[in-house]
Amino acid sequence: MRTVRRLPVAAEGIRRGGPRRPVALSESEAALAMRIAEIFRSLQGEGRLTGVDSVFVRTSGCNLRCRFCDTRYASWEPEGDYISVEEVVARVAAMAAEAGEPTLGHVVVTGGEPMMLPDVVPLCAELRRGACTSRSKPPAPAISRSSAI
Repeated sequence: MRTVRRLPVAAEGIRRGGPRRPVALSESEAALAMRIAEIFRSLQGEGRLTGVDSVFVRTSGCNLRCRFCDTRYASWEPEGDYISVEEVVARVAAMAAEAGEPTLGHVVVTGGEPMMLPDVVPLCAELRRGACTSRSKPPAPAISRSSAI
């Protein structure tokens, strides 16, 4: 028998998963946008940068069906808005400005499965360019991938 894990209710300001009405896009809009489930600030919880203040860009959609998936709203049942790369970068920069940071600092692109999105490379390039504003050597955005590669 499998153990059931109980999760606490989402804190205020964090959107919980659930079905959303699909957004109808024209072909030209779809070509210029990627589906983003959420953009938020938090502390990095994994790897050597654990504890670093970060902005997370959670992409929506995944071609895998991992039993351990904890973000079905961004993977199995994708939801979110279609947003252009420029708009994602603007929202991340606004979060950095709200925090009083002159640059983007550490950004994590996660999912879903961000590597299946054609715009992930231009997104990371723009995020890196945004980090260059006052640093001589900017950090590269981290991409959090599924472990099933």
